[in-house]
Amino acid sequence: MVSGASGGLELDSERVAPYRHSHAAYESSLVDQAAARYFLTRRCEQRRGSGQSVAWDSRTAEGRDPRRGEVIVGSDHEHWLRKSGFFRAVVGYREAVDLLKDPRMHSYLLSDFDALGVTSRTLREVAQASLLNLNGEEHKRSRSLVAGCFTPRAAEQHRAVARDAAHELITTLEANGSCDFVKDFATPYIRKSTSHFVGFSREEVAAGREGVEFISSAMKKPINRVDAREQAVVLALVESARSTLEERRRQPRGDVLTLVANEVASSSLPEFVGLGIVMALLSAGFEPTINQLGITVTELSRRPQIWDALGTGELKPTSVVEAVLRFRSTNQGVMRRVAASFEYRGARFEAGEQIVIGLAAASHDRRRFPEPDRLVLDEENPSHLSFGLGPHHCLGAALARVQLQEAIGALTQRLTCPEILEVVEWQGAGLVGPTSLAVSLSSRFS
Repeated sequence: MVSGASGGLELDSERVAPYRHSHAAYESSLVDQAAARYFLTRRCEQRRGSGQSVAWDSRTAEGRDPRRGEVIVGSDHEHWLRKSGFFRAVVGYREAVDLLKDPRMHSYLLSDFDALGVTSRTLREVAQASLLNLNGEEHKRSRSLVAGCFTPRAAEQHRAVARDAAHELITTLEANGSCDFVKDFATPYIRKSTSHFVGFSREEVAAGREGVEFISSAMKKPINRVDAREQAVVLALVESARSTLEERRRQPRGDVLTLVANEVASSSLPEFVGLGIVMALLSAGFEPTINQLGITVTELSRRPQIWDALGTGELKPTSVVEAVLRFRSTNQGVMRRVAASFEYRGARFEAGEQIVIGLAAASHDRRRFPEPDRLVLDEENPSHLSFGLGPHHCLGAALARVQLQEAIGALTQRLTCPEILEVVEWQGAGLVGPTSLAVSLSSRFS
């Protein structure tokens, strides 16, 4: 039964306790990620009957553990800014909200290219024109040309397609009894439903897969430099994006890609901005939601009462999806570059400095969330920062919510609560989640 003011399900404390997440843990995570390009990697293997073991590779460019961040603003109880050997990280909710909205804090994709030693002129031009690198009026103008395709209303019109895709895959899962959830459900489900929403053909997804997989792998392991061959792989992705836009210009289909192609053809959108959008849709359009779906199933598998309440309709997927997004998000943080020096709440930010905005840490700030380490289901107005905030708020947030809701709704209706056999997780540059999630499951109706 569901009871209590905090979405109070009678949880199995022994099953859940080892996996609680604290604000301090998310602060440490942000400090980890701020350690130059040697981002902390984590391999976490959980096997049936053996609990959870974690192996840390904590090397940084200075050869020391970056997790011991120093509180530099605020008291121990109410701090909001931490410092590692390389960057400062904002970990307070109120401060993250303010600074994400502040026009002096710029998104700067080229910083990663500089750190990785990317020399290709074409790649740098695409990155420079990317929505993740544009700011101010230029960003507002370019984003507004495609933002109408990603509204909550547009995403709602896609709900039936997402639902059908989920049920089709679940039929196969029911027959097998066990699976790697990431490989056998999350990945094909998100690829199929996102491709349908955006307009990618199966062939276009396949053509860009090597470049997308390289970008994905670069997020999952510490990479010091990229060589010429690896740059060539991403250049091939650029050419694939260019071919997609040319094909849509010749044969319009009434999809998002056709809109982008038309804006480029009319010179309303610079070509490199259009190419960057297509590349982002191929990579960022898939990876974060695949990660979040794996995280959500992992968390719910440890809470069978919630899973069953979803299956019977006692709980709605909407509230559970938002609760997990706040409690454990794939998006740990974003980097911002200070465009002009300014002071804020006793801290000075210097022009050119790079600051980590800790989205996950902020969503665990006790000043905003009284019970940050509990999966609270009764929040009427979700205020977590999993999709960011401000001018660079995630463009695909509405679509991701629909996909997560439909997947969780279908899974809990048709399957009993899965048992985790093995999970391999990674923690990299901003995004986290399971790369493999072996589960056993059965049909509710067998």
